[in-house]
Amino acid sequence: MVTDAGSDAQTRPPGSLPLPVGQRLVVTALSRLLPAGFRARQRAEWAGDLLALEDGPSGVRWRYLLGAARTLPALRAAAGRGRGADPPSLPITLGTGAAALTSLARVLLVGLGWPVVSWLLWVPGRYYLYDIPGTIARTGAPVDPKDFLPDSPLIYLALPVVLPLQFGALVALFGGMLMVMSCALAAVVVGVAQRRRSARHRLMLSVGGIVAILSVLGGMGLGFGSPGGGQPFVGAPFTTGALGCCALALGLFARSLTRRTRIALLLLAVGAAFVIGAQHTEVGGQWQTWFLD
Repeated sequence: MVTDAGSDAQTRPPGSLPLPVGQRLVVTALSRLLPAGFRARQRAEWAGDLLALEDGPSGVRWRYLLGAARTLPALRAAAGRGRGADPPSLPITLGTGAAALTSLARVLLVGLGWPVVSWLLWVPGRYYLYDIPGTIARTGAPVDPKDFLPDSPLIYLALPVVLPLQFGALVALFGGMLMVMSCALAAVVVGVAQRRRSARHRLMLSVGGIVAILSVLGGMGLGFGSPGGGQPFVGAPFTTGALGCCALALGLFARSLTRRTRIALLLLAVGAAFVIGAQHTEVGGQWQTWFLD
C-alpha cells in the first residue's frame, strides 16, 4: 500500500476524492461488502492508493482494484475478529488538520486572489488593451480611465463587473488593512459556503473572519481619530507579500491539497509578487498614475 496517499485520503470524505467515476463506483461497491464499522477506513485506503497511481497507466489501477477484491475474504475475517474498525474519533479528525489547510487555501484564493486578479486585469490589462502610451504620445494629454467605461445606460449593466474590478484593484494597490479586510471577508464567505465541513468548523471560520473585520474597523477608526490621522494603507507591500508567501508555502508543501489548488496558489503567489514589484518600477508608476487619475 502507498502510505502517504492513503493517509491523505483518510483526511477527506471518500466521496469527495477526485477519482474517475468508474473507479469510485468500484471502490464504493467493494466497501459495501465489508462490515459497517470497517468500511470507511478501508475505502479511504483504497482511494488513497488509487490517487497515488493516477499518473500511471489506467490498467495498473484496475489491476489494483482486482487485487483489492481478492482481499475481501481476509478483510471480512479481520473485521470479524474486531481488528481495524473505524476509530470513533475519525469524524473529528476529518474536520481539523487537512480541513484547516483547505479552508486557509480557499481564503487566500478568494481574499488575495480577488485583488490580485482585479489589479492585473483593470490596471496593466486595460493600460495596454487601450494602448494608453500610444494615445498619450499622439495627443500629448493625459487619458482619463473613465473615458473607456460604457456610456449611460449601459454603464448600469456593466456595474456588476466594473465595481468588483475597480475596488479589487484599489485593494491590491493600497494593500495594508484593506488586504486584511479582504481576507477576513473571504473567511466569512468560505465559512458559509463550505457545505462538506462540520458546522463547528464553518462557524469558527466565519466568526474568525467577523472578528478580524471588526478589529480592522476598530483599528482604522482609532487611527483616524489620532493626531496623525488614520493610515489604513500602511504596510501595503508587506501585507501583500506576507499573504503571497503564505500562498507559496501552501502550494509547495501542503500535500493534502489537490493538485489544482496548489497550482492556483503558486500562480497567486507569482501574481502577488508581480503586484509588489510593479509598484517599485517606473512603468508600474505610470500604470498607477493613470489608474488613479
